[in-house]
Amino acid sequence: MNYQLAISHTQIIECRSLFNSELEMQESFEKLSLLSGFYEHSVIQGTEIVCSTQSWYSQSQLTPVVFLASHTTNQSLNDSFFFSEEKGKIHRFWKVLNNLGVVNIYFQENQEIETLKQNIISGFSNQHNTKYSVSIDCFFSLPCDSVATLKNIFGDSAFVNLCQLSKESFLERLKANTSRKPVIITFQKDVFNTMSNGETVYSQDLAFNGILVFENSEYKLIGLPAMRWIYAENYKNTLQQIFNRL
Repeated sequence: MNYQLAISHTQIIECRSLFNSELEMQESFEKLSLLSGFYEHSVIQGTEIVCSTQSWYSQSQLTPVVFLASHTTNQSLNDSFFFSEEKGKIHRFWKVLNNLGVVNIYFQENQEIETLKQNIISGFSNQHNTKYSVSIDCFFSLPCDSVATLKNIFGDSAFVNLCQLSKESFLERLKANTSRKPVIITFQKDVFNTMSNGETVYSQDLAFNGILVFENSEYKLIGLPAMRWIYAENYKNTLQQIFNRL
């Protein structure tokens, strides 16, 4: 299966339209500049934030299933693969997808980070199912440790505008890299609510039961609980049911 492993590509966030005033924008820029590791993969140029982000898209003709992470991290960008952990630890996302047979990745404990990276890319790129192809993208382009951090830096009003801007950018990438109507799976409430235009509101109860769904002419959106719950048995069962229905 052919993948475009655009591990790191440049995204420009024009911030002037996000804020109500120049002062608000400059205050947010100051907070960003103090953020640990901000300048590893980002820089402020005038009213723009230029940052590195990542996306992996399959070029298959099967039904596209896109895992939409809320954000990437400096750690993942440094190691050039999604959901990278410190010291070569294996992130629960990869373990669960592997156990469900969605991907086929060879893991071993205490392996070197470069070996882990190659194993993940190889296993992710050689999916063997015949019903769907899995891709991964990030909603917010700005690398950070959490969505709560972005909310604190941008403030409520600008964060809402950032969500809309992030949605537009994501949909551009989605359209450029998928030829069939995709199924988007996301784990974060702000991402879900933005992608559903608020027509379907995020509910953890509905998410745990696999029935948090929004659909329009462009895509089908499925909301799951936060990633921290992914080891829960009912979470894994829900994820399995979603893939069984594809």
